[in-house]
Amino acid sequence: MPGFADLPDRAELEAALADLRATTLIDYPAVHRVKLRALEALFAHFVAHADADAKAAFEQFCRDHGKALEGHALFEALSERFMAEGMNAAWVTWPEQYQNPDNLAVRDFARAAKHRIAFHAWLQWTADTQISNARDRAKAAGMRIGLYLDLAVGISPDGSRAWIGGPAIANHAAHRAARPTPSAPPARIGG
Repeated sequence: MPGFADLPDRAELEAALADLRATTLIDYPAVHRVKLRALEALFAHFVAHADADAKAAFEQFCRDHGKALEGHALFEALSERFMAEGMNAAWVTWPEQYQNPDNLAVRDFARAAKHRIAFHAWLQWTADTQISNARDRAKAAGMRIGLYLDLAVGISPDGSRAWIGGPAIANHAAHRAARPTPSAPPARIGG
């Protein structure tokens, strides 16, 4: 990734990753910690040293993806916060005032966590940029289609899309359809 060679603790990060690769079993929490530390350092490097074109590309990505990206990045920052406090990542387990993205507590958090939310938006831009670069290289190498991405047929009921969608998402539709009861209201269809 751009900036990795310039990180002051690059050798330490590479050594930690090499140690993790040398094991028989994957230590997912340890891999997450090391990669998150590297990504946080890369974001700090980007903020401080990226050229104007890279910063403009990131800003354009944020404009192009608008509210959906903002909501997802906010969800990720909240999820991190609650996991750090020993809670679950699923929004349905968060304190009630955080279960609705329009709640005042969520807006207060968003104002206080702007940098962390920007970090999560930057992660999405970074992934999108890398996928686009891989697609372009595949096409240049002769692949007629290049890459294609999986088309999801649904969303995670405890993920950012369901949290952002609020009442438009029929979180319990499948359950209700599978076990209709006379007293249960009809399931809403949402997207």
